[in-house]
Amino acid sequence: VLGGTVERLLGRVVGVPAAAVAARCLVYWRRDPRYLGALAVVPFLPLVLALLDRGDGGLVLVACPLAAFLVGWTISADVAYDHSAFWAHLGAGLPGSADRLGRAVAATLVGLPVTAAVVLGVVWSTGRWQDLAAVAGISAGILLTALGISSVVSARFVYPVPRPGDGPFSSPQGSAVADLATQAGGWAVLALLALPEIAVGVVAVVSGSTELGLVALGLGVGLGVFWWGAGVRIGAAVYDHRAPE
Repeated sequence: VLGGTVERLLGRVVGVPAAAVAARCLVYWRRDPRYLGALAVVPFLPLVLALLDRGDGGLVLVACPLAAFLVGWTISADVAYDHSAFWAHLGAGLPGSADRLGRAVAATLVGLPVTAAVVLGVVWSTGRWQDLAAVAGISAGILLTALGISSVVSARFVYPVPRPGDGPFSSPQGSAVADLATQAGGWAVLALLALPEIAVGVVAVVSGSTELGLVALGLGVGLGVFWWGAGVRIGAAVYDHRAPE
């Protein structure tokens, strides 16, 4: 019932085809161990960094953008994760815009609350409320930018991944080189596109400037939304061109 309600609400916002894709992807995020694996790691990031922290909580803040990255980058292999089920999109004549938008919307609906929870939890536990805006800006920018880049990568590069039902950390034969090259290239682009909010946010945290923190927040949200939309559009064009292949 809840799934049907969510799909109807999304249908009014993004259209019925994209909403159907988003609803199916949300099922993945609830049940597929390959997606759940990324979410399962998130709670442990602050704990591990807290053990390495000098006591001022600065290092623990890094858990926030790391969590955003993990969730945002998970859909970089979305088409490959579909495995043989991807034929249904081709058979139905689903346009690339609906496919890319639906997948990105589903991941965003999962990623935003997860990232927000980590940011608030880390800031509360460390008492560094002056860094809230800066950390939120960096994390939002990385999450949204990663989702945009992933929307292109998953359509352009399809390589062996764990099959449906396999564990999230299993390694299919022949996937190492392709996986490493794709990931490294995507991470480099992500770092470049998210550099403005990262740079301003880091300066804000180091200097303790709340004004720069607000600038980082604006940059993260603004640029993140821009790259999210650009990635969905570019990914849609790539999908339409390469889907049969």
